[in-house]
Amino acid sequence: MVTFNASNCVELTIQSILNQDYSDYEYIVMDGGSTDGTIDILSQYKHKFAYLVSEPDYGIYDAMNKAIDRANSEWIIFMNAGDSFANDHVLSDVFSMNHEGADVIYGDSVGLYSWGCAHLNARFFSDNDINLPFCHQSTLVRTKWMKKYKFDLKYKVAADYNFFHRLYVEGKSFEYINIPIAKFDMGGFSSKRVLQTYQEVTLAAGKRYNLMYYYTWMYLWIRSYVIKRLPQQLINRVRIHRYT
Repeated sequence: MVTFNASNCVELTIQSILNQDYSDYEYIVMDGGSTDGTIDILSQYKHKFAYLVSEPDYGIYDAMNKAIDRANSEWIIFMNAGDSFANDHVLSDVFSMNHEGADVIYGDSVGLYSWGCAHLNARFFSDNDINLPFCHQSTLVRTKWMKKYKFDLKYKVAADYNFFHRLYVEGKSFEYINIPIAKFDMGGFSSKRVLQTYQEVTLAAGKRYNLMYYYTWMYLWIRSYVIKRLPQQLINRVRIHRYT
């Protein structure tokens, strides 16, 4: 779990993890040097953590890399402060299945909006990606591959896309399971940086500066411009119609 100044939501994530009916895991917490009371909350649960540290870092992916260094388990899943598992038996459901040949396990997600929640179906990589087609909070990766590749810090918002795309290019096995694994806030870090995310995704995929790149960039720019100027109530109505 990666945290930074998240006193308003970190306990939700902690409880979601501790409430799992699957207990064969190590719980690693990397805090970026919070100053808002997050550390006080974490300290209340420190006996539940395999490792807890609070220190400055170079951002979320640097903190995730530090956690990878500490991991001793067979699989890694990352939860940001404010995220939660879809239910209390997700991990037991996942590990009741045979994943012997898998390098990556990924499932669906539940997106949390101001108006409610929506089931988000995971996809696989395609030529039309504008972001990661599944959520890293709903993905488990064999620790050996995490330790080998880690997250490239030159990507500020799409290091997770770059990491998974690299595994895909190198022929690692991706296994989809048809269950929601995590809930997460749709107003998160990368979702607020749509254009930057797309630029980094296309860089990672080696698909920048062709005609489709410029067309999609312009489309995303116009969409972002319009959305910023529309009433939030109207945006919510459109999203509700889309997901219901």
